[in-house]
Amino acid sequence: MLDANTLDETTTAVEYNEIATINRWVDELLTNDMYMISSNYNDVLPIVEKYNTSTFVYTGTISYKKRKGLFPNFLGVVYIAFPPSTPLGVYTLSTPSYETLYFSFVFDFEQSRTIHLEINYMPQKDRDGVIKSNLYWLLYQIKKEEE
Repeated sequence: MLDANTLDETTTAVEYNEIATINRWVDELLTNDMYMISSNYNDVLPIVEKYNTSTFVYTGTISYKKRKGLFPNFLGVVYIAFPPSTPLGVYTLSTPSYETLYFSFVFDFEQSRTIHLEINYMPQKDRDGVIKSNLYWLLYQIKKEEE
């Protein structure tokens, strides 16, 4: 697995260069609106041969705490105006809400194309089970497309 997040003292210069080469290839593919062969296509071929696969997966998660806007302030007035709802109001206004964006790209380096692209928005925190569920779904989709 080539992963920029796992770079440490044991990472060799070759592995680092492989990650950089793949990143440059992906960047060119995603930033061009038309079909074209990447300028570093010949640099990617030895990596394809070394790992004995032409398919590479990019996956990641972006999670952030959502700001409370005008709507919760309006609800605050409602919660104060109706005292029986005050405990619910305190909970709602004090609990942070999160949003998560999960993305996955599957690239075929030999054919210079994107095989699979998926972006999932989830109005929740990026818990371990949520991430694993998305990874499972990605693998299921890839398997289904191969059949």
